[in-house]
Amino acid sequence: MSNGLAENTVRSISQDEHGFIWIATQNGLCCYDGMQFYTFRHDINNPTSIKENNINSILTEKEGVWVGTIEDLEYYKFSDNTFTTYSIIAKDGKISPFKSNIKTIMSVDGKIYVLDRGGQLYKQNSKTTFRQINARGLYIYSMCSYNKGQILLHTPKGIYSFNCKTGRIKEEIREISEKAGETIYYSKNLNTIYIGYEMGAPSSTYKIVNKQIKRSNVYAPTSLYSVIDYNGGIVFGTNGYGIIFQSKNGRISQYTYSNSNICADAIMTLFVDSDQNLWIGSYRYGISLHSEQTNIFHSLTATKGQLTDRIVTAIASDSRHVYLGLDGGGLNIIDKHSGKIESLNTSNSNILGDNALSIIDDGEYIWTCIYNKRLCRYSKKDKTFKNYPINSSNQIWSITDDSEGNIWLSGLQMYIFNKQSEKYSTFNTIGKWSSNILFHKNSIWISTTEDGLYCLDRKTRKIKAHYTENSKTHNIPSNHIGYIYIDSKGQIWFSPYNMGLYRLDTNTGKYVHFDKSSGFYASNANAIVETPSGDLWIGSDNGIYHYNRKSRSFVRFDKEDNMASTMINHDACFIYNDTISFGTTNGLIYFNSRNFKYKTKPYQTSITGITILSNGKYINTSNLNDKDVIELAYDQNFITINFSVPEYISPGKLRFACKMEGFDNAWRNIGEDRHATYTNMPHGEYTFRIRILGADGQWKESSSVMHITIAPPWWLSPWAICLWCILLIAILIAAYKVYRYQALMKIRARKEEMEMDMLKRDHEMKLRFYTNISHEFRTPLTLIITPLEVLLKEEKDKVLSQKLGQIYRNAKNLLTLVNQLLDFRKLEMHGEKLNLCYGDISEFVENTVQAFIPNALNSSKELTVDIRANHLYTSFDRDKICKILNNLLSNALKFTKEGDSITASLEKTVFKEQDCILIKVSDTGIGIPKEKIKNIFDRFYQVNDNSSCNTGSGIGLHIVKEYVSLHKGHIEVVSENGKGTTFSIYIPIIKADSPYMPVKENAVENKHETAEIPVSEAPETGMKKILVVEDNQEFRSFMTEQLSKDFNVIQASDGEEGEASAIQNLPDIIITDIMMPKVDGVEMCKRLKNNIQTSHIPVIILTARTSDEFMLSGYEAGADAYLSKPFKFDILLAKIRNLIKRQEERRAKFSHTIEISTGDLATTPIDEKLLKDTIKAIEANISNTEYSIDDLCTEIGLGRTNLYKKLQSITGMTPANFIRSIRLKKAAVMLKSTDMNISEIADHVGFGNIKYFNKHFKDEFGMTPTQFKKESDDN
Repeated sequence: MSNGLAENTVRSISQDEHGFIWIATQNGLCCYDGMQFYTFRHDINNPTSIKENNINSILTEKEGVWVGTIEDLEYYKFSDNTFTTYSIIAKDGKISPFKSNIKTIMSVDGKIYVLDRGGQLYKQNSKTTFRQINARGLYIYSMCSYNKGQILLHTPKGIYSFNCKTGRIKEEIREISEKAGETIYYSKNLNTIYIGYEMGAPSSTYKIVNKQIKRSNVYAPTSLYSVIDYNGGIVFGTNGYGIIFQSKNGRISQYTYSNSNICADAIMTLFVDSDQNLWIGSYRYGISLHSEQTNIFHSLTATKGQLTDRIVTAIASDSRHVYLGLDGGGLNIIDKHSGKIESLNTSNSNILGDNALSIIDDGEYIWTCIYNKRLCRYSKKDKTFKNYPINSSNQIWSITDDSEGNIWLSGLQMYIFNKQSEKYSTFNTIGKWSSNILFHKNSIWISTTEDGLYCLDRKTRKIKAHYTENSKTHNIPSNHIGYIYIDSKGQIWFSPYNMGLYRLDTNTGKYVHFDKSSGFYASNANAIVETPSGDLWIGSDNGIYHYNRKSRSFVRFDKEDNMASTMINHDACFIYNDTISFGTTNGLIYFNSRNFKYKTKPYQTSITGITILSNGKYINTSNLNDKDVIELAYDQNFITINFSVPEYISPGKLRFACKMEGFDNAWRNIGEDRHATYTNMPHGEYTFRIRILGADGQWKESSSVMHITIAPPWWLSPWAICLWCILLIAILIAAYKVYRYQALMKIRARKEEMEMDMLKRDHEMKLRFYTNISHEFRTPLTLIITPLEVLLKEEKDKVLSQKLGQIYRNAKNLLTLVNQLLDFRKLEMHGEKLNLCYGDISEFVENTVQAFIPNALNSSKELTVDIRANHLYTSFDRDKICKILNNLLSNALKFTKEGDSITASLEKTVFKEQDCILIKVSDTGIGIPKEKIKNIFDRFYQVNDNSSCNTGSGIGLHIVKEYVSLHKGHIEVVSENGKGTTFSIYIPIIKADSPYMPVKENAVENKHETAEIPVSEAPETGMKKILVVEDNQEFRSFMTEQLSKDFNVIQASDGEEGEASAIQNLPDIIITDIMMPKVDGVEMCKRLKNNIQTSHIPVIILTARTSDEFMLSGYEAGADAYLSKPFKFDILLAKIRNLIKRQEERRAKFSHTIEISTGDLATTPIDEKLLKDTIKAIEANISNTEYSIDDLCTEIGLGRTNLYKKLQSITGMTPANFIRSIRLKKAAVMLKSTDMNISEIADHVGFGNIKYFNKHFKDEFGMTPTQFKKESDDN
């Protein structure tokens, strides 16, 4: 015990009246309550803290702790949490600080005596002072208490006694000693005085004979450092030899670090607390604690060489021997008298196998069933085995003697073996997989792992009652019964798999469930024995439980109680006389049931403090009595009450409940927590109480209570209530006046708003009209552009191809105009946001301008690009910069004549003290009149110039200016009528990590429809099924015609029909429009993604809506891809193939790796949850060879057909193949990370046949388990 100690060298230990242990170390004072350490050290900012951290000795009393350090004597007072130093009164009356290296502090008759390392003895004179005792010039090595009112002093001249009442020093035995005595101790148990010296020196002993001290030769170890009476004998603490215990009958036992669990061999101090626990303080290695309660459980393990194998599966015993069946070690026979073990296994005997699962002792023979083999008989007399084969399946788990000459074998099938005829007979009255068979009076009770519990007539062997979960007359909670036991009262105790423990009353047919609320925390009870007193000892998968029949309570024992393992094996238990034995996964545990003595005295509870949650203030309450009242303000009604219960042997077994009388209506269980929080407590008076569920399973109410008063707030006082009434009347009058004024103002404002709304509605109606018309254009344009792209791709006739190209280009131009209208609508509605990305703007501008060069050449105009700053990186919106350049270059081409030139340039410059990118577009065209330049960026403005017939919509330059403003930029124009125009655009340079970079809003994937998409090669689709949902008949027919070349296409005309078709046909991909009658595409997508049957199907959305808001809504609904109309059909085809390819890649990745990751397969949360639930259910039943698809369907709540379709769609596997795949992956992980053999792993993951396991493992991973394990070990 060192974690939490201030320092690991322990020099002194003491216990206060509340039960807390105080520990002196070289670096502070510690207080321990069994759960945590509280440390006191010097704090330079706190004048009341301890002055010196290096402590030699401590002594507790009612009000505090005496602390002797290497520099002074101090006193810690519980009530105010402060340390006080003491002074010395000299003979002349002068007072000086007590500056000494304190060695020992002792209390005699209410007075404190202190011995320092200078050999001087002091006595307490007052509350703050000490006086030096005149010791006749003696140098005192050490001291100890003696008879009543006396102290023994060890000096260089011998042993002296000091009478505390008279102050007289008497020589008891004169004996010159050149060695300084490190310690002196008087043992009342042995009536002996012990003196220990430095390391390696022999000790001295003295007996008291006729009230005289005489030298003695009784035993005392060398290097003695500390001594204490304990358990009728005496304990010696040595410097280097551990502890030595001498019992009252003289037996000597030595315990060292190597042969026990003490922490070190150098022992500094010993202490026995009020519960007779022995505390051992060591040099450098902390504290050890010894209690008689921790020595109750004993174990035999293979790791200590006591058994030949770890797992004990069966136990039998007679007067001379204990017989143990081992899973892998055959049979061990232990001689009770000599302790010798005889091991019988396949290497030294003719026993059939080493996996002995069940044992019966009939007096003459030991009968054993061997796993997957047969029944064996061992003769105690001849010490030989005889084997009895079974012609059919050998999967036998347990055997039972019916005391009528038969042995009943339970397992996959049931058999009855007659000892006399030595023949088997098959028992087919019940189904397969029986787990236990018990005989009680005239009945046979048989538990099964699949078909509940049977009760048979012992004579006729016919079924009297069948208990199942669906039975109306004989109902039990589960059909999967792993273990049963019948107690002396005829009650049936049974444990369904992972459901705890039940007790069935066969008379009433009712059962009682024991779970956490009853004190039974285990999932499975595996073995039960009953003591003569009627108590039950229950072995579980979570330790051993003692059920007290009288108190109806459970007490749990685990590794905290010195148990080698907490996993008790099935039916591995035995009781002989009072000795109970349990077989575990790590050896044998045995104990005497009569040795258990639970703590009966009440626990000492200390309410240590209250934390005010609103301000963090802590109120120390550790020294308040039960009548004191804690007074809190009204705003201090959120509190946490902390309490402590000193318990050192089994602190983790304690459970607590609390009740705040006046607030709680009932006791509130708080588990292991040693604090309780209360919130929003009304003002009033309260009493806080605690009760404790002890290690004996009994509730004990603590005597500690706390009274709390929460004051009412000042605003609820009588004078305050009168004031509130006056204020309320004044407020009502003022409110009426304000209401009248506001009503008049609202009428006036309403008139103004109505006028403004009429203007606004008129403006919005115009914009909405243009927008709706623009959106309606996109679907017909899609039916023009997309088929044209297909025709252009397939057409061989050049003349026809040119004509089609002309139609295609003009359709694209019309699309550009439509998009421009939509952009204008966004700007007007303030819906346009930047979608910044970081990149090379110089390269982007150059590529954009070069796209216009063919158009310029076709119209006999010269277009040049001049990039003066290469590789210029900044954050910009590619789409909007592209549209800015498109508008400016289109205008330049429109308003120039043949032979004119156009120049687009880019350079880096400084504009308004900020680094900027300057983009210029210059032309030698007709120019703009000077008086009209100021209006050209206004919406719908057009320059009326008869010199040009080219006119536009009047919104292009308006859009350019707005997009520049979104980039926080600036645009200028210089023009001379008849000579040309130059537009200059300044865009601030924003680095990727710049704090001025705007936050992206509504950032969605918005790639241009004509962007290059990596097109995967057409996968082997096997005519994948595609559902097309589109309300436009012509477009739906076109899509169906084009897709039918490669896919099986299903059509639906709206979202409601599409949803129904998707559920019925389960297509591989769904392509849908957004705007449709009844149910739109987004709503349909959302419904399908939230439907467990269709959530895995990828959805591609096609729409004429191009705004980010519509794209975002589509992606939020779960869409996998989004395409704006019109689009290139090749891009759509590429997206379809990529989605199919990604789905197949995810399946392949999952299939060829041993890791089980749902993220590799699922694309939606609902699919991932289904896979996680499915895998969790499989892993929970990984060892169950009979686990079926129906079982899986029941656990995850999905029908067999739906589960089949779902798993087939997501994983490409049937449910049976998926279960097998999970088992094999689990096996691969175990082969890689554990030392289990292949047979054990195959059993663990639910393969009953090793050959079957090897075959499927090789099919899954391309190698046998042996090859896989070898490859893993090599790596």
